[in-house]
Amino acid sequence: MKLSQRSDSTTNKQGVYIMKTIYLETDKLANLAFLVAATGR
Repeated sequence: MKLSQRSDSTTNKQGVYIMKTIYLETDKLANLAFLVAATGR
């Protein structure tokens, strides 16, 4: 019981980390696209 809870929280932490990474990378790409569009004009 405790073991499954433990692995559950670890998986949850990994999921949160992955989501944060994806969010940050998407943010970077959006900023880059904005800069390219701004300088393209």
